[in-house]
Amino acid sequence: MMHVSPFNGMDQEYEFVFTRPADRLIVHMNTLEGGATVLDATLNLRREAWSAGALHRVLRRHPWMTAKVIGAIHWQALRLWLKRVPVHTHPAGHGAGKT
Repeated sequence: MMHVSPFNGMDQEYEFVFTRPADRLIVHMNTLEGGATVLDATLNLRREAWSAGALHRVLRRHPWMTAKVIGAIHWQALRLWLKRVPVHTHPAGHGAGKT
């Protein structure tokens, strides 16, 4: 059982599809509720060489990426909360690593 977001119910199912890693890696996720898709997301990645220099270039190019993502997540959560979208609490006994 996964609890992805307090705005997603616990009765949702998740389907993941991964391509074999090569020059590209595609990750596809469907979120289903009652057999109907409520979220369909795809991540398309391109392989790049991993080195200290490449990592430093990315960090220089995008120094605030983590803060930007965390801020955007919380901004969207605030917007949903202001729209009074129901909040689903995490059930007791289903902590991290438990199913």
